[in-house]
Order: sequence, then structure tokens, then C-alpha cells
Amino acid sequence: MIFTDGDRYDGFWTNSKRNGFGTMQYVDGRIYRGNWINDKCTGRGNLSWANGDMYDGDWVDGKRTGSGMIRYADRRTYEGNWFNNRRSGNGVMTWPEGNRYEGRWTDGKKNGSGKMQYVDGRTYVGGWLNDTKFGQGVMTWPNGRVCNDSWRNDKADCETTTTTTTTTTTTTTTTTTTTRFMSTTVGRVAFSYSGFLTAGSNSFRRPLGGESDTYYFKALKVIASTSGSYTFTSGSTTDLYGCLYSSFSQYSPSSNLIECNDDGAYGVNFELITYLSTYQSKVLVVTTYLPYTTASFDVKADGPGIITWENI
Repeated sequence: MIFTDGDRYDGFWTNSKRNGFGTMQYVDGRIYRGNWINDKCTGRGNLSWANGDMYDGDWVDGKRTGSGMIRYADRRTYEGNWFNNRRSGNGVMTWPEGNRYEGRWTDGKKNGSGKMQYVDGRTYVGGWLNDTKFGQGVMTWPNGRVCNDSWRNDKADCETTTTTTTTTTTTTTTTTTTTRFMSTTVGRVAFSYSGFLTAGSNSFRRPLGGESDTYYFKALKVIASTSGSYTFTSGSTTDLYGCLYSSFSQYSPSSNLIECNDDGAYGVNFELITYLSTYQSKVLVVTTYLPYTTASFDVKADGPGIITWENI
């Protein structure tokens, strides 16, 4: 079928809508080959752009959401998780010059914990915020130098120590020089987790009103790098329900429960506020307000330090 704007579709239809496998050629040079549901790219598909970029992976409602790989025209590659057309979740980016990053992403940028290996032999493992090194992190150099300290805007509050030893037949002299670079005050930062609730997800009897039905859920251990108050807010078009636990068992979902929230944030999203001590963990359970409901979601953690997410 040729549309009035010049776009062309070859593939399967159901009820006058693109459903099943099909190829869409757009007048701007893009070509999509893959699955469709109700006129939207949903499932597995491949999209190429006129500039040479090419994506192969999962789609939901016409957007790159799920897992997939993109090869950019400038020879960068990214393989990992996506949400709403942006790199979100765990993923690996490689650059043509040889640099490689593996870790967390939010809104298309390095955010959270990750490892960067540079072509010159340096390696950084630690926190990131908006593509810059942020929070606690360790940088190592090929010559053995190590910087383990706090970072902000790619700069470290880093203590380096150099020791020089001179020996003669009568005297041994050891000189230690310490240099400290001052850091600015660190404010509140946000990190996100992207995920899905599907028919294949774990299920439980949701506490506080859902004990008689079955709900899909995602359980995440959240660990803070810095003590303070943290706010967990969901983002989804599906009515979500969030619960915090000191520890969690799907077979006893009312045990060790701290609190639950339904629509404490905007619209259909939850908001939970809790205090976390340094390296203390709690369990955040993301589920839905209605039983047997699937969803894609984001959860943002806002607080004074880095939040590490662990699937459990």
C-alpha cells in the first residue's frame, strides 16, 4: 500500500491495520522491517536510517523498548536495554577509537554505576551522572596509579601519594608528598531503572487489598552509596503500585512490609519516600493496581547519592 505522503507498506493486514510482519519504506529514507500490532511497530524489528544508522531489536507501540543493538553511522555501537527510543537500563557502548563502557543508562546517557575502559589503558569503575563521572569511583592507570575517591563533573576529590626512597651506606630517607584537590558540594541526584511486567514475570498476592487476585511484579534491591532521604517515583501509562520492604518473599508479601503507594505521584504513578543508610538495602516491588496486567515502566530514585539496582 502506498500512503498519500509517499510512504509504502508491504506486509500483512488485519481489520485494515498493519498486523504481523511487514516492511515500511518512509519518504525520509527510513526502512522498517519487522512485526506490527495495530499499525504500530511492536515485537522484533529492524530500522535503518538514511544516514546509515541501523537498529535491530524490540519495539513497543512504535518505540524502541526492550533489548536491542544499534550501529551508528559514526561506527559507535550500543547493545542493551531501551525505553521510549532512548538507551535506558543496562547496556554496552563501544567507540571506534577503542573506548568501551558497560553499565547503567538513563535517557540515553550514562547514569548510575558503570565501567569505562579507555584506549590509553585507563579504567574507571564507579558512578555516573549525565555522561560524566560522579560519586564514588575508582580510576586506575597502566602504570599502577590508583585514584579511589569521590567525583563530580569528571573531576576527582582525589588523594595521590608518591613515596621516594633514597638509600646510602649510612642514611635512609623517605619522603611522602600528599596532594588534595578540593571538591564542590554534592547535591541531590537521580538514577532510573527501566523494566517490564509481562505474563512471564513472577506473580504474587498483592498486599493491602489485592490478596484475592494475582499480580505480576518486579522486585528490586536498592542500595544507597550515601545516607539520606530517597524518593522513588514510577513512570508509566499503566496504573502502577509500589511497595517497600526491609526484606521480601513473594510467598509472604505482607511480611516485612514498610509501606505501599498507589497514586502518590502524578497520574497513575506511585511515590515512596524512605531513609537509607550508606550501603543499606531495601526491596522495592513494582506491580500494578489491577490484577493480571502487563506494563512497561521506569522508576526514578532521587536522593543525595548513587542508587544501585539489583534484580532479585
